[in-house]
Formats: sequence, C-alpha cells, structure tokens
Amino acid sequence: MRCGPGFLRLSFNKKNPASIAWARQQADVLIKGISDESRAAIRKVIGDSLEQGIPPVRAASLIRRSVGMTERDAGAMMKLRGMIVKNPGKTIAMGKFKVRVPAGGLSADQLDATLSRYANRAIHRRALSIARTATLRSSNEGQRFLWGQAVEKGLMSGKEERVWINTDDRKTCPICTGLDGKKAKLNGTFPGGYVSPPAHTGCRCATGLSY
Repeated sequence: MRCGPGFLRLSFNKKNPASIAWARQQADVLIKGISDESRAAIRKVIGDSLEQGIPPVRAASLIRRSVGMTERDAGAMMKLRGMIVKNPGKTIAMGKFKVRVPAGGLSADQLDATLSRYANRAIHRRALSIARTATLRSSNEGQRFLWGQAVEKGLMSGKEERVWINTDDRKTCPICTGLDGKKAKLNGTFPGGYVSPPAHTGCRCATGLSY
C-alpha cells in the first residue's frame, strides 16, 4: 500500500525512548521455545541495540548465543543425517544447505562437522529472524505509545486511526496482504486481534496514521 493524502508513513526512530523501554520489557513476546534466561538476554540485547543504533543483522550475532535450534530445525538436521548415511557418492541438499558425500561415505568426525555446520546456519537464521521481529515490534509499540502521549498533550485529537502498511513484494504472506490498508484506533486492534506489526516472525509491515 502506498501513502497518499490523509496518510502519514511511520518513520522509526532507533533511539525512541519508548521503543527502548518496551524492548527491555516485552521484546520477546513472539518468541517460542526458549528459556526464561534466554528471554531476558534477548530483551537486553534488543533494548541496548535500539539505544546504541545497532542494526538487527548485528544484534543477531549477539542473540545467537542465547538461542538454539527449533524442534523443526532439529528434525530437519536428523533427516539430513539419515540422507547422508544412506546416499554415499551423491550430493545431498536440505534447503540451501548442500553436501557432497564421497563414494566411501563420511567418517564419524566428518559427519559431526557437517551437521554442526547445518546447526550453526539454522541457529543464525533463527537469531536473525528474532532480532528483526523484536526490533520491529519494539519500534511499533514505542511509536504507538508516543502517539498516545501526543493525544494527552493535545497535539493529536485522539480520533486518528492507525493504518497497516505491508511490504508489497513476492515475499509478502497472505496474512499481511489481508491486513494491508486495514485501520485500528490508536489503542485498538487490527482485524485478527493484532495490536501492531509484526503479525508473525519475519513480518516486515509498518503502521501509519490515517486522518
């Protein structure tokens, strides 16, 4: 969706105090399958990254130490192991990860090293997704808080509505396509019960104001 008359595109401020405060309290709300200690670490990293202007791709390298593979990734790794063992002399692919298995197969050490590389890639991919999603959520919630403050100070009427803005390309999912252009009150929810973007892990949507 493009912004036209009556719409104001949201511009994130990396050092928005409200976004930083929200990140340090709730940046982990969409993350599943991690310990309380990992959640605390992620909130710390995202909060400090927003304060210091560290981009998500850099924050991911810090978060990586606090998360492991998902159950799905672990299952894929074990499937990969079975394929490697059963197919000597072939090239095995699991997504973008490929390994050429020699005719004599891999030794135990070689197999362990290969699976370790796969696990590291999976963990890095998850950490990057967490960093991007948590940063986006913190920024959106921080901006929503500031809009509320503007209403209290009389700078906004309070009748304004937020509008959902998706990133319209081939990666856009049906959820975000359906939400594009939908409106919600400043303290309301969008269709589906979403308070603000992201609607899911990896979401790239934003919000703006509709007058």
